[in-house]
Amino acid sequence: MQMTSWHAAIAVSGIAAGVALFCAPAAFARISLAVSIVVVATALVLPTPALVALAGRSRVTVLENIARSTPWELPALIHFFAFAWIALLVPLACQRCRRLRMASFLTALAVVAELIQGLAPGRTPRLTDIGVNLLGATTGFGLAVLIAQVKVGLGRDQQIRDRLP
Repeated sequence: MQMTSWHAAIAVSGIAAGVALFCAPAAFARISLAVSIVVVATALVLPTPALVALAGRSRVTVLENIARSTPWELPALIHFFAFAWIALLVPLACQRCRRLRMASFLTALAVVAELIQGLAPGRTPRLTDIGVNLLGATTGFGLAVLIAQVKVGLGRDQQIRDRLP
């Protein structure tokens, strides 16, 4: 696969977002969380042909090829990574929230997001997708806890100790 300017932009954006999230600004995490939830909610109700048109057929083909090397189909991978990303942002955006509140929010979001698909033409909610959403959310939340522990270990954020599991 050839590196294009689109790939470079995505890579640079990902690195910049990671640095911004690691260095702290809860405001950045809150904005990212709000935008991410809107994007995911929109994608869940758009018909598949519209999503393919937005992303571009060639990009979808690349993603489908990547999905073939996993036990999951492309929609499941997208669900997993979308909810992992959202779950990564929740603890960073709401640093004063308790873990139970965050977990409840993520669980409700994973279930409601899937049920909303039943309202969209050509989309069907599936119990397995709720499971994939929850698995992604658990992975993202675990990664957020790991990031918090690393920050504490580096002496970057002593107040975060109270929120670690």
